[in-house]
Amino acid sequence: LTHYPEIAEKLLKSGMYVLVLYGHTHQAKQEQDEETLIANPGAIKDSSYAVYDTKTKKFEVKSI
Repeated sequence: LTHYPEIAEKLLKSGMYVLVLYGHTHQAKQEQDEETLIANPGAIKDSSYAVYDTKTKKFEVKSI
């Protein structure tokens, strides 16, 4: 978990993680490479949050 997408990209490229989360851009986004999901839950000010299911490995952005 990191605030900055640049650091998240480095973590993704390391191949050491199954999930990398970041913020900063305040835009909900998710991408999957071979092993790792990299995701941003969006902005709290826009009333969005995310849920990650560890069994299905599904990341879902939700709104309040």
